[in-house]
Amino acid sequence: MAKGTNNILILEGRDYIGGRSQTVTGFATEEPDTPFELGCEFIYTDWNNGILDAFKEEDLAFQKVDWSYADFAPQIMGFPDGDSSPSSKMDDSETNELSSKLWSNGFLKYIQKVNLKSDSDYQTLAANFEDEEDISDPFQKQFFEAAVNANIVIEFAEDGERVSAKDTSSWLEEVQTAGMALASVPGGGYARAIDGIVKDNNVDEKVMFGADVQRVRYDEDLVHIDYIKDGNDALSVRAKTVLVTAPLGVLQSDTIKFEPELPFYKQQAISDMEVGVLDKLVMYWDDDAMAQAPNFADKWDEVADREWFELVTPETETSSVWTTFLNSRRYNGLHTMTAWIGGSAAETMEGMDDTDIVEQVVSNLKMMFASDVVSPTKFMITRWGQDEYAKGSY
Repeated sequence: MAKGTNNILILEGRDYIGGRSQTVTGFATEEPDTPFELGCEFIYTDWNNGILDAFKEEDLAFQKVDWSYADFAPQIMGFPDGDSSPSSKMDDSETNELSSKLWSNGFLKYIQKVNLKSDSDYQTLAANFEDEEDISDPFQKQFFEAAVNANIVIEFAEDGERVSAKDTSSWLEEVQTAGMALASVPGGGYARAIDGIVKDNNVDEKVMFGADVQRVRYDEDLVHIDYIKDGNDALSVRAKTVLVTAPLGVLQSDTIKFEPELPFYKQQAISDMEVGVLDKLVMYWDDDAMAQAPNFADKWDEVADREWFELVTPETETSSVWTTFLNSRRYNGLHTMTAWIGGSAAETMEGMDDTDIVEQVVSNLKMMFASDVVSPTKFMITRWGQDEYAKGSY
């Protein structure tokens, strides 16, 4: 449009602009100024990029990430039944020492010195690292598993065995120096940045919502795009050019037909690339709920200044099941928290009922804080793997 092309039409299957960037306001309170992100949540402030420009042009708030953690290890600290149960939070000095030994000055250094091959996956490397460093202490092994989940599975939206370290390990270092910032703070939010881009370019006048594209038929002269409007009317539009921006998961599912078929090299590229699954459970407890859980309230108060909460579970099999939490309360002052889950654990979760999911997370929170933790007053669960217009996260 900036180059003079104004006769365009954007066919959008959803009822909003943004796709896997989905901001919700009015969730914890009616105030529209407090955003919660169901999709992308971070921006990188030390690199030049269009998203950062949009935030600055719209004078939107964001908050630099400081990577402050509170780690909880109930199997080590002991957690007897009863409301008087002590917090299972680890001592900060122990957390820092283990994080340095096992992760920043451990596994990351190990990856840098080994000869990475195209089939070098993180799970194999992690096992080799444990053997070479003789990490036999059960607790240290589980602390390391928690670190792998938070820094590999959550970061890449896939299990370690399915991620190439050769192609991605440099990112683990870069992300620490990228000026990573949180967009879901009062006065911020991806939706506002997107709205600014939309208004500045008059995009809102060019979008047709609820348009589910079914087929793209093309020849040397024109392209015919067949779509269903609002689940009912079968319509078609002609254009000189079509730009297909459907996510990789949608292209792989073959829900959009191309006639004739795409060239082989494009089909091969679509087939060869991978897309993972990352999901969130956003939770809010109102004043009445917190009044029912005084021990939970007290223990949360003690770590309210931390950005992330991490649960170290007794077994590797549970180390990636709702063990990473963003403490959004730190930024919005509300009793809100987001649990993150990725890879095969997220795929399994997506097939569960909401009630069972919340019970599973509350059970973990009880181990972390106190046995009087109650279910959140409100919650939102994403299922990006099952989303028909996403079929994956990133």
